[in-house]
Amino acid sequence: MNMQAIPLNNEPDEIDASYRNFGLEAASDELTSAVAEPAIEGLGQTDTNQTLTHSAEWLKTIFEVSRDGILVEDHNGRIVYVNQSYLLILGYDQPQELLGKHISLLTSDEDKERMTEFGRRRVRGELPPSVYEFKGQRKDGTLLNLEASISTSTIAGKTYIITAVRNIAERNQAEAALRAAHDELEARVAERTAELSQINRFLQEQIKERARINEALRQAEQKYHLIFENAVTGIYQTTLDGHYLAANPMLARIIGYDSPAEMMESVKDLYRQFYVEEGRREEFARRVSENGVLTAFESPVYRRDGRVIWISEHALALRDVDDKIVGYQGTTIDITDRKRAEEALQKAHDELEARVAERTIELSQANAYLKQQISKRERAEEALREANQRAIVEYDHLLDRIASFAQTLGTARDLNMIFRALRDFTLASVPSDAILVTLYDQESNTRKVVYGWIDNAELDLSELPLVPVGDGLAGQAIKSGEVLINNEFKKQVEESKVKIPIGTDMDVSASLSALTAPMTVMGRTVGCVEIQSRESDAYESGHATAMRMAANLAANAIENVQLYEREREKEEQLRQSQKMEAVGQLAGGIAHDFNNLLTVITGYSDLMLRGLRLNDPLRQKIEQVKKAGERAASLTRQLLAFSRKQVLQPKVLALNEVVADMDKMLRRLIGEDIDLMTILEPSLWQVKADPGQIEQVIMNLGVNAHDAMPKGGKLTIQTENIVIDETYAARHMTVKPGRYVMLAVSDTGTGMDTTTQKRIFEPFYTTKDQGKGTGLGLSTVYGIVKQSNGSIWVYSEVGLGTAFKIYLPQFADEVTESAPRALAIEASQGTETVLLVEDDETVRELARETLEMSGYHVLTAANGDAALSCCEHYEGQIHLILTDVVMPQMSGRELAERLTVLYPETPVLYMSGYTDDAIVHHGILEEGVAFLEKPFTPNILTHKVRTVLDGRDSETRRTTLRR
Repeated sequence: MNMQAIPLNNEPDEIDASYRNFGLEAASDELTSAVAEPAIEGLGQTDTNQTLTHSAEWLKTIFEVSRDGILVEDHNGRIVYVNQSYLLILGYDQPQELLGKHISLLTSDEDKERMTEFGRRRVRGELPPSVYEFKGQRKDGTLLNLEASISTSTIAGKTYIITAVRNIAERNQAEAALRAAHDELEARVAERTAELSQINRFLQEQIKERARINEALRQAEQKYHLIFENAVTGIYQTTLDGHYLAANPMLARIIGYDSPAEMMESVKDLYRQFYVEEGRREEFARRVSENGVLTAFESPVYRRDGRVIWISEHALALRDVDDKIVGYQGTTIDITDRKRAEEALQKAHDELEARVAERTIELSQANAYLKQQISKRERAEEALREANQRAIVEYDHLLDRIASFAQTLGTARDLNMIFRALRDFTLASVPSDAILVTLYDQESNTRKVVYGWIDNAELDLSELPLVPVGDGLAGQAIKSGEVLINNEFKKQVEESKVKIPIGTDMDVSASLSALTAPMTVMGRTVGCVEIQSRESDAYESGHATAMRMAANLAANAIENVQLYEREREKEEQLRQSQKMEAVGQLAGGIAHDFNNLLTVITGYSDLMLRGLRLNDPLRQKIEQVKKAGERAASLTRQLLAFSRKQVLQPKVLALNEVVADMDKMLRRLIGEDIDLMTILEPSLWQVKADPGQIEQVIMNLGVNAHDAMPKGGKLTIQTENIVIDETYAARHMTVKPGRYVMLAVSDTGTGMDTTTQKRIFEPFYTTKDQGKGTGLGLSTVYGIVKQSNGSIWVYSEVGLGTAFKIYLPQFADEVTESAPRALAIEASQGTETVLLVEDDETVRELARETLEMSGYHVLTAANGDAALSCCEHYEGQIHLILTDVVMPQMSGRELAERLTVLYPETPVLYMSGYTDDAIVHHGILEEGVAFLEKPFTPNILTHKVRTVLDGRDSETRRTTLRR
C-alpha cells in the first residue's frame, strides 16, 4: 500500500472534524477538507484523497485520545462535534445525543447567559476571556465545576468555536490525596522510629547500612526526577516493516543523532538495527495489533554510538479506511537513568537480604520484625516515587499559573494592578503571610517599599521614605540579582541595627522564614519582591524558581506601565503648552486693542492737566483718570509679556550681577520677617536676555514668595550651571538637551497642591482674595521666560514650600555693558515737518495735537495709501515719518520702504502696542530701528520724536510709560 507520511510539525492550530468510525457525523465536508489541507500540501493529485483520509484519521486519533473534553459549535451555538472525553465528563453515551443541540444544554442556569454572551462576542471578532471556569450540567441534571479553554476558527468561510474542558474536581481530589499520603507516611515513620531503638547494636548497623543505601536510592531518584522534568518527549510514525515515516528532533537526540533526517537515513530496519533483544519489535507489533494501543513498553535499544539505553514507548495503530493497520505512531522517552536506579535499588536490596540471611541464627527473634520494617520501607519508597510524580504535575500547574499571571500583566495599566496580580500569584504558589514589593532607583542607589500585604490586608505605604540599598535580604537580592532564601529570618531581623517599620499591627520578628526575588529586565534590576512566612524552613528551591519567573514578568510589566505613564505625562505637557499658547494669542490681541485706547486716555488726561491750575477742582478727577489709565497700561504690558508679544532688547548678561543689583530692592519688598539668601555659582555661564525683563521675573517671584509666607520664612535665590541630557529632555518635551544657566527662586511658604500648580501660569488665575491680586504676576514671568527661549518649572508641596526653576540657554559672547536707567522725561519742542500715519483716529488726533502744541508741522494719514498720496502732493520737506506698525492693507514697514525712494534721508519712528514680524523677529527688535511703544504720554512722544530727529536714538532703547 502506498502510504504518505503526515508531518507532525505541520499540525493545524485549530481543527474541526468528526469521524464516522467513532459514530460521529461531520459538520460539513468543508471542515474535513480544511483541517486536512495542511497535511497534504505539496502532494501530487493522485495522492490527495488517500492523504486526506490519513490526515483525518491522524486528527481523529488526537481528539479521541485527549483526556480533555473537546466540543465544537457553529456561530449559532449548535454543537457540531464532541469527543469521547466530553461525553464521559457530562454523562452522555453517544455523540448523537448532543449533535445539533444548543450549547446552553450543557451549562448551568446561572452561567447560561454569560456563556452565550461570550459566544456572541467571539463570533463578532471580539476578545472575551479565553480561559475561565463554569458549572457544567450533566445528562442526569447534576452540576460539576469545569475549566474551559476557548478558541475561534474560520473554516471554509464559516466561524466555529472550539472548547476544551477539564474536570477541576479531579485535580482537587488529587491534591487532597497527596496531603493524606504525606501525613500517613510521616505518622508511620514516627511510629517505627521508636520501635527501632530496641534493636541491638548489630541490627542498628544493618539499619544504618540500609539507610545509606536508601540515601543512594533517593539521590538516584532525585537525579531521575530532574532528568524527567526537563525532558521533551520523542514522537514518531513508522511503517509495519520498520521504516520511519516521521520523527521529531527530540527522538533523534535520544537515539544520538543530530537531526531526524540523519536518523531516518541511517535507521532503515527497526527490527534488526534498533532493539537489543531479539523479537522485541515483533512483541511490540503483536501487542498493538491485539489491543490497538500500547502503553509503557520498555526496551533496551542501540544508540548511534553503539551504547545501549532504555526507552519507554506509548503507541497506537495507524489504520486505513478499511480499518487495516498500515503503521504505528507513538511517543518515546529515555528511561535509562530510572532503569539504572532500579538496578541499583535491586542490587542494594539483594545485598541487604544476603546479609540478613547470613545472620539469621543470631537474629532469629528480630528477623520477622526486620522483614516487616523492610516491607514498610519499600512501601514508603513507592510512596516517594508517587510523590515525585505528583511534583511533576504540580510543576505543570505552576506553568498554568504563570501563563495566567502573564495574561493579567499584559492588560495592566497601573502599578497597583501589577502588584495585586503578583500578590495573587504568590499566595497561590508559595507560603505567604506577608508580601512586600520594592522599587529600586539605580541612579541614587535607593529603594522604596511601594506595596505591602500582611494578614490579608493591604498597607498604606505612602509615608515610607526612600532608603539606601543596604546589606539586608532585599539589598543583597538587588545587588546580586539572585533569589535569596533565609529560613532564619527572625534571627536576622533581631540582630539588624536598621529596621524599616511597615504597618502598625504586625510584629515583623514573628516571621521565621523569608524569600526575596529581584525583579530584572534585560539584566537590569528594577526592584524586588520579598515574601515572609511564620513557618520555619518554609522555603525551598522550587519556590525560588516560581518567584524568579513571576518577579521578572512583573518587572517587564512595571517597565511598560512606567513607559506608558511617561508618554501620558508628555501628552499632558503638550496639551498644557498648546492651551497656554492659545490663551497667549487671545491675551496679545486684547492688549493690542487696549493700548490704542489707553494711549488716548492717558494722553488727553496729560494734555488736560497742562491747562488746569493746581487748585482747579477738576484736576484731582483727571489725575485719577490718568492713574487708572497707567494701571491699565501696566496690565496690558503684563498681558503682552505673557503672550510673548512685547519687544525685548536682549543683552549678554552675567546673571549673578543682576541678582546682586536687586538685593536691596528685594529686601525692602519682602520685609524683615523673611530671610533672603543668595547662593550664586562662582563661574556662572552667560545668558542673552533683556535685563529689565529678568529683573521683572525676579521681582514677581519675590512678591509671590512674600505672599506665600505671611508669618515669615526664608527666600532663597540660587544660580547654577546645568547640562540637560537626552533623558531629562525626553521627559520634558518643551526642553532641548544642552547647556543652561538655572535661576531658582524658592520659599518655605504654604506651598501648592497639584491642581493649583497646573494653572498658576494662566492669566488672571489667582488664589488670593478678590481685589488682592490681578493673577498676572506668574503669567508675566512665564511669557518673559518663554520669549527668552527658556523654560520654567515649578516644584511645590503643601506645607513645605515652593521652588521655581528657570533654565536659560548658555550664550558664549561677551557681557554687554548695562545702559543707564532712563531719567524723567520732559517735553521737547521742534519746528520740523512730521508725517503721522495711524489708522486709529483717536490716537492719530492725540498725536497730531501733541506735536502741533510742541511747534511741529504735522501731516496726517489714516493708512499707507493715504500717506503715499499725501507725499506725492506735498512739495515741502518731510523731516520724520511717524507710523503705526500694524495697519490694514499696508503695514508701517512696507510704507517706510516705499517712502525711502522719495525721502532716502528721512528717519522713521515706528509706534505700536503689539509686535509682529514687520520690525520685530521673535520679540527681538531689529538693530537700528527706532520704536515707540504704546501707550505713551505726550512728553514721551515729543521726547522720542526729538531724539530721533537729533540722531540720538542709535541704541534704539525702548521708551515706556512712566508714572
